[in-house]
Amino acid sequence: MRKQVSSHFRHYNIYAVIIAACGMSLSSVRAEPVTVSPYASVLLRYENDTAMAGASDRERLRATVRAGIQGSIGNAWRYRVRVSTGLKNRQNVPSITLYRFTEQGLPDKDVYVDQAYVEYQHDDTAFIAGKIPWQLTNSTDVFWDRDLHPIGAALHHQVSDGLTLTGFWGAPLDGASGTIGSLQAVQATWTTKYDNTSWTFAPWLVNYEGQQHCQYACKETGSDHTSLRLSTWLSWQQWRIAVDAGHALTSDGVTVDADRDDRTSLAVELRYGKLKEKGDFQAHLRLLHVEKFAVIEEFAQNATGRLATTNYNGIDVRARYSVRADWWVGTRFSHLNSLEGEKKHANRFRIETQYRW
Repeated sequence: MRKQVSSHFRHYNIYAVIIAACGMSLSSVRAEPVTVSPYASVLLRYENDTAMAGASDRERLRATVRAGIQGSIGNAWRYRVRVSTGLKNRQNVPSITLYRFTEQGLPDKDVYVDQAYVEYQHDDTAFIAGKIPWQLTNSTDVFWDRDLHPIGAALHHQVSDGLTLTGFWGAPLDGASGTIGSLQAVQATWTTKYDNTSWTFAPWLVNYEGQQHCQYACKETGSDHTSLRLSTWLSWQQWRIAVDAGHALTSDGVTVDADRDDRTSLAVELRYGKLKEKGDFQAHLRLLHVEKFAVIEEFAQNATGRLATTNYNGIDVRARYSVRADWWVGTRFSHLNSLEGEKKHANRFRIETQYRW
């Protein structure tokens, strides 16, 4: 109990230091012009989950609604605050259920602050702090679900036109009640271009210090985790082929499958097109393989199916069309298989559309 209370006080002290530092910095530019821009988005999704062993098929209509304000303070500072629908104690589930076509449980409908941060830019260095988006360069969400916004800070320094160094510290959220553990990462992102071709190479090292006392985020958050990872892609005109690979340097010592080391993750993506203007089309095909200890289960990708976020392989296919610059429609299909224990399969089919203001 003493350890738990001490841990919470330590995190709150860290937040207080970040907030105080940002407050003092912002006070120095309070005389500068301030801009305020409201924004919002609504995503509607028909979702059909089938073929999940031990679970009934699930068919429903879902919505993700987000709104906030963003702007600048002077020439160097920017800020952003956003609220979202979803589950406040499982913040990688930002959608709420509007209608159920099949018999199923009805989860909570919460609204919470999912982003609140400030950014400072000076020459080739940028600093961000608060409840921030994921700060590293990745092609997929295999390691970290981008709907999760930890409390933390990051520093980006552009060494040259093609090379950027990033340092990141974050305290992942244990629901809306507090934080769970501490995550640190460093990354170098190098990009080289030639005519219509570019190559990005981004190795990174991530370390997570687990915490035993959880309330909501309890899947593997009590164990430490260190991974050496690589995100890289080759782009040519509208095409891109990308790889996200990772290997855990630590595990809990349990062998799940003697034929594997259970510490490797791999995502290969083939993508075509971009969604920027009216009439644009974008599609991707992803091949996924994520072993038991390759990622931290609580924070890993959560959008592809009803299986756990570790210990699976499968495919994910998506296509979207831009009706206007602020409105797209699309469809997505995922098929996952478990890698060990009882053989399980899961299919997820979606029809979705998003409009942004």
